[in-house]
Amino acid sequence: MRTVVPRMSTAAWLLLAACSGGVAPAGEPAAAFFSPGLVHEVSIRLDPDDWERLRRSSRPYPYFPADLTIDGHRLPWVGLRKKGTAGSLSDTRPALKVRLDRYARGRRFLGLRRLTLNNALQDGARLRQCLAYRLYRRAGVPAPRCNFARVTVNGRDLGIYANVETIDEVFLARLYPGPAVLYEGNYTDLDAGWRSRVERKTPATGPGEVLDRLVGALYLPEGDLLPALARLLDLEEFFRFWALTVLMANTDSFHSNGGNFYLAYEEAAGRFHFIPWGADEGFSPPSPGSGLLWVAGPLLVKRLLALPAGRARYLDTLRDMLAKVWRERQLLDWIDEVAGKLAAGLFPAARAGFREQLEVVRGFLRDRRRNLLEEMAPARTRPPPGSLLAERPLAYFAPFRTGSAQTVCTRLYWGGPGPLSGRAFSREAALAVRLEEGAGGPRLCVTLRAPARPGRHLVLVRPRGQRRALSPLQVVTLPEPRWE
Repeated sequence: MRTVVPRMSTAAWLLLAACSGGVAPAGEPAAAFFSPGLVHEVSIRLDPDDWERLRRSSRPYPYFPADLTIDGHRLPWVGLRKKGTAGSLSDTRPALKVRLDRYARGRRFLGLRRLTLNNALQDGARLRQCLAYRLYRRAGVPAPRCNFARVTVNGRDLGIYANVETIDEVFLARLYPGPAVLYEGNYTDLDAGWRSRVERKTPATGPGEVLDRLVGALYLPEGDLLPALARLLDLEEFFRFWALTVLMANTDSFHSNGGNFYLAYEEAAGRFHFIPWGADEGFSPPSPGSGLLWVAGPLLVKRLLALPAGRARYLDTLRDMLAKVWRERQLLDWIDEVAGKLAAGLFPAARAGFREQLEVVRGFLRDRRRNLLEEMAPARTRPPPGSLLAERPLAYFAPFRTGSAQTVCTRLYWGGPGPLSGRAFSREAALAVRLEEGAGGPRLCVTLRAPARPGRHLVLVRPRGQRRALSPLQVVTLPEPRWE
């Protein structure tokens, strides 16, 4: 049965805001404002010269004074600026940030300090990010609320935007009962070399820089990694965030390229939480053989995949998300519910592409379960003829005491004729490698003798009768982190 959320009138919003002195109780009027499926009417007026400067501005984006009207309710003298990077940048239809208290101290709208209007430039269906955040929240992952807005600037219709809840101190107060510190990352990593590009957005309230503790944990030996991460990071929540992002086939996210994420450090619990952002890609069939199941960009994901327990937990979480969150019929019904409202606000020239992209999303939702289960099946791990595939293509060694040794093994799948028989070798003197037969097939074992210089090395496997080594396996030794 389809649920239709009634539109909350401006009068009701104003009454609720007035009763709270202009600051809405947590989760009350703003919850109605972000009701799924609503399409707000947002009108913006500002000096025409300021609009020209705004839409052509570059980072850091300046604010300009503007008057804002939402569903007939006027908010004069707000701050307006352009937003976005890379694929969402536009001079004609820019994504926009509204700061309600930029020129009027203490101003709120339904408890909110900021509004975010995303142009969905990379999403012809206009609803991918709202669909993504809907799934994250259903899985218990902290994610912004989202619906839609038809935006006009100085009387010019800019079409349908996504009205996304801003990740700021108001968002943190809604989710966490006590103090929390917010960080933003975009195309970066949590390793020592990239950590400085993760920007703290709110003041730290405790001693020291808490993010350094999480980064330092990523350099621990394998036996200490999971216990340390469990103390610093809501691991169960992170696995759900990671698995759902893969399920959506969104590679423009933390697990893949380090893009589009926030981190919230909840001081009462002493743990970090990942918050998704910029989820306007995905829900499109990946190209054959793209291997999205095992995409791993940042160090955190690589180290978890390098642990048998980490890989098993990741796959178990994927199956759990398929069973409990990925409800195709409900998702398709929601798309049907909002599609007509969105189409009415599109330019005629955009409607054909909109309908086409809606069918792409619908087809993805119908097929993703089957395609992902096939990709997760053991038979799919077999390599093509004449090639070699490792169950564990990356081996990570953290620093350990001089004079000790550490060994990591991985099972090999050989796509050549007959059993794999050959030799394994490395050009790095600190690495010793051996190829051995076992009940489950051949295994490659790599031993690192300390001390070894940090870096990235290759282990080569050469089958007998072949002159060239196949599919070099990477072995990474991690240096002690150095903070800037």
